[in-house]
Amino acid sequence: MKTTLFFCLLFTTFLYGQCPDGDVTFNSQGDVEQFLSNYPDCNSISGDFIITGSVNNLASLNNIRSIEGSLIINNTQLVTISNFNNLNAVLNNIEISDNARLTEIIGFNRLLDLGFMFSIENNPRLVTLDGFNRATDVFGNFILNGNTALVTISGFTKLAAIHNAMAINDSPVLKRIPSFNNIILMNWFIQFYNTGLSEITGFDNLTTIGGGVNETLGLNISNNQNLITISGFNCLERIAFDLLIQDNPLLESVIGLSNLERVDQIVTIRNNDALFSLNGLQNLTSIATTGYETTVVLDVLDNPQLSDCNALCQVLSSNGIKGLTNISNNLAGCDSEAEIETSNCTAFQGISCTSLTQPLSGEMNVELDTNISWNAIPAATGYLISIGTSPEGAQIAYNVDVGNVTTYNLPNALPEDSTIFVKIKPYSNNVQATCCIEESFTTVNIPLGCTQLLQPRNNTTNVPVNTIFSWESVFGAAGYKISIGTTPGATDIANQIDVTDNTTYTLTENLPENTMIFVTVVPYNDTENSMGCIEESFTTAAKVESLTVPKFFTPNNDGQNDTWFINDPQNEIEIVSIYNRNGKLLKTLNQIQQGWNGLFNNELMPVNDYWYIIKLKNGKQMSGHFTLKR
Repeated sequence: MKTTLFFCLLFTTFLYGQCPDGDVTFNSQGDVEQFLSNYPDCNSISGDFIITGSVNNLASLNNIRSIEGSLIINNTQLVTISNFNNLNAVLNNIEISDNARLTEIIGFNRLLDLGFMFSIENNPRLVTLDGFNRATDVFGNFILNGNTALVTISGFTKLAAIHNAMAINDSPVLKRIPSFNNIILMNWFIQFYNTGLSEITGFDNLTTIGGGVNETLGLNISNNQNLITISGFNCLERIAFDLLIQDNPLLESVIGLSNLERVDQIVTIRNNDALFSLNGLQNLTSIATTGYETTVVLDVLDNPQLSDCNALCQVLSSNGIKGLTNISNNLAGCDSEAEIETSNCTAFQGISCTSLTQPLSGEMNVELDTNISWNAIPAATGYLISIGTSPEGAQIAYNVDVGNVTTYNLPNALPEDSTIFVKIKPYSNNVQATCCIEESFTTVNIPLGCTQLLQPRNNTTNVPVNTIFSWESVFGAAGYKISIGTTPGATDIANQIDVTDNTTYTLTENLPENTMIFVTVVPYNDTENSMGCIEESFTTAAKVESLTVPKFFTPNNDGQNDTWFINDPQNEIEIVSIYNRNGKLLKTLNQIQQGWNGLFNNELMPVNDYWYIIKLKNGKQMSGHFTLKR
């Protein structure tokens, strides 16, 4: 027993000896740097981790793996939060709020849950929220509130349970949310208030909202100025509290609620200026429970275009409402309960799901450029398709409305050697298919191909010694490694130089002259190197002699250097004129091979400097001087 206790104490001392004990607070960037200096190996915070004040860079915090308290990032100067890539646990809350310069939150992809509360609030410049792709639970609330520049929410692909409430509020330019299709538990409520969403999708595996505590709110969709369609919640059967849909001026359809059977408290549909039909609520059979007999529990009013409320026929005619109704101030046809046909309700007719015909579900080795096809559903007037690389992920296509066709042409090739998940939801004017099952298939594994030289071409000759190497890009390659040698398979010039994703390479020194050069370029990516790539070769040019003008000559009849002679191997010279220092013409050489022997009028010229003008055949001239020595 004593040995065990000693070991536990020793282990605890070792674990926290690398980090300060208790809460850690950064008020400035200097605090961040000092922490790194004092605790370079710290990876576990035993209390709250609070980041505030003038902090503007968290690059040094990638070592942090766990926080036993809360992670609070509040009122900082941060522009991007892209760190914490190794963080896998926060035991209390995650709060990111009131950061005036923050534009992007990405990463956190090792977190397995999002703590007791996940809150991102009042970051006025936040545009992108992405990541958190391993987290499955929030043990309290999931709140996105007051991020007025937020356009996109991505990630959260495995989030399955929110044990309290979910609220996305006051994000007026928010255009897209992830599907949240893996969520199966929502104990309190879901709220979309003042967002920029034109369509609320997803939540397709959620069957019940609420029931965990005594609440009034269940599903609240209010004051969304661009909202046109509620097409998510396809498996939702019960809302344990209220259903509130109000103040959405462009809302036309609630078709996504086609599977809803029961609302345990109050239904309010109010002040939706463009709503013309309640199609989607045909399956509703129960509103409110015992105790609401004197309360208005069905409130449909102030919807100026609403004329079709026959979807309420079943709930009105079956004594399924345990309370009072108020249906008023809508368009004729739905301006009172008496205007709704309840004597001969049409039995609810759902619409069937479909199934893949190409590729088939479970098919292997599917080509990357495949089209997606499915069985036609007779009652369908259109189909919504989502495609992803993870269950309910929808990374490739997100609830795309393809119209009344049964084939979808992918805009880009699918990733190779991947499981592809596809969900297709048929719909008609009145109803949307519910609880459709996601199908999957696996794409072919295409080995990474090889490339070939574009410059110099294989087997070319007289290649300049300062040539730049270039080659064709290869689909799927993340980079290239180049080897260069003077014999087959040799790497004496370059040995597997990684040029990343560039398709050119420049040597720091010239190649050897008049030499056969052997080159191999091997593409690679994260999973493989290209195999069997062929070595190519070329030959560099030999050294070319150029026009050479001698600096001096010694006309003393000793047989050496007696003539001033210009070497012209390329036959470039047309005529040479030689002058003394006073500018007097002494000699004209039309036959350059003759040279000048230092005579003028058969007299030896004195030791001195002499000048020349060379006229070239290309029209250019060269000039300079040389010395006559004895």
